[in-house]
Amino acid sequence: MKNDELSINTTNLRECAFYWRFLKGKSLIGAEIEPATANEYCLAINALLEKRFYNREDRRLFIREIRQALNNQLVHPKQLEWLNQVNERAHFWIWCFCRLITQNNFTANLSNSYQLNFDINAPHIYSQIGVSLNPRTAKERNQLIVDFLDRSDIPLNELLSLLEYFKANVGKLFSIGKFAWLNREDNELYQQYAWAYNYITNNKEYTIPHWFIPAPTTDREMLDAAITAFDVWSVDDSTKQLFILRMKKAWSQKKHRASLEKKNKQSYNFTLSTKAKKMLDRMSESRGQSRNEILEKLIKDEYLK
Repeated sequence: MKNDELSINTTNLRECAFYWRFLKGKSLIGAEIEPATANEYCLAINALLEKRFYNREDRRLFIREIRQALNNQLVHPKQLEWLNQVNERAHFWIWCFCRLITQNNFTANLSNSYQLNFDINAPHIYSQIGVSLNPRTAKERNQLIVDFLDRSDIPLNELLSLLEYFKANVGKLFSIGKFAWLNREDNELYQQYAWAYNYITNNKEYTIPHWFIPAPTTDREMLDAAITAFDVWSVDDSTKQLFILRMKKAWSQKKHRASLEKKNKQSYNFTLSTKAKKMLDRMSESRGQSRNEILEKLIKDEYLK
């Protein structure tokens, strides 16, 4: 940041936005439209400062004050670099975490034991600072995570602890739930992503909160939303593992039924004596046909008689 003592000159948009919010908090900015570029910010801010602080020494002291406020509140860019290295699943989880956290986590000094509040009416910090509630892409979510850190009134040391918590726990997402079996081929054939979203968000046995996740509009968003609801779900790892096993089984059953329907076939359950089963196996082996084919032929032949 290259600033002299009587003006603000920076190309960093985060710093510019911070200065703008600081001036608004001091009632030095009213209905002015917020600038879009760093250059526009600096021009507008310096014009306001010159108008408000005609005395150069007063202006120098005020600029020193806002720079000190920035250093005491804004997370340094280097401490955010790792966010650009994580994948979309991690970004979504972190964004949801920011979306659901409340002031109690910091005022109660819980030593990094953050308890998310899934009550839609809870005083969530995120919804109080005026940032978007409906990000559609990983890029938007990443930006909103930074906006949350910049705009919240959480002390800098607590923000740094929160970032360390994210960094330490984001890797656990992949050990709890492996979703590689949700694949593009099955989605194209059987609308698997929509099924996964419905299974996770409307499960009768497990209530998984998801009201805070923007409603998906595409197949990809359905998949991302489903996995994120699972990731943020506040239960122990063993429960999540069991849920995944049941989900996989439910999908296999649905896929099998759909496959049979496609072939105009249906699955039946009946018992055979051990002797009849051996005979069926021998017939199947000698004729090079499956047991199902043998049974179907015997039934057709007998029916025709």
